[in-house]
Amino acid sequence: MTPLKRIIITDKKHSLPFSKGLLAKSLTAAGISPKQAYHIAELVEAHLRKNDKLTVTSKVLKKVILQNITASAGEEKTEKYKNWQALGALDKPLIILIGGATGVGKSTIASEIAHRLGINRLTSTDSIREVMRVIFSTDIAPALQESSFNAAKAIRTPVDERMDP
Repeated sequence: MTPLKRIIITDKKHSLPFSKGLLAKSLTAAGISPKQAYHIAELVEAHLRKNDKLTVTSKVLKKVILQNITASAGEEKTEKYKNWQALGALDKPLIILIGGATGVGKSTIASEIAHRLGINRLTSTDSIREVMRVIFSTDIAPALQESSFNAAKAIRTPVDERMDP
């Protein structure tokens, strides 16, 4: 049995082999289930092989991908995928701010979102707080030098005792 020839994706600067796994991963980031994403990736590969397109431009590949998403998952998922791809094409960094009370799982959620979106640089509030502690003295920001649980004790502005800090 002869091995399948690689499908090569080309653009103006680069050529890379087509990967069902990478395509499926990008589809899951757009909200398509992993099983359906891999199925769509298989359909895309089959379409390219059926038409003997072993070298294809990224533009043509995108068209085939969008057609298969629409056919398999619907127009809504196609729009989500387009939006996800547009987000990745931005020349500015993506900043996601997650807020909440202490101990509710902000860092856990942030790590999961980063993993799903393929974000490899994540800065936790603990890291930011440590940097700020070095920059700002106790005189300037006394609450910053305290634990989050005890920060209310360092606030200089009088707080009504009936209020829960």
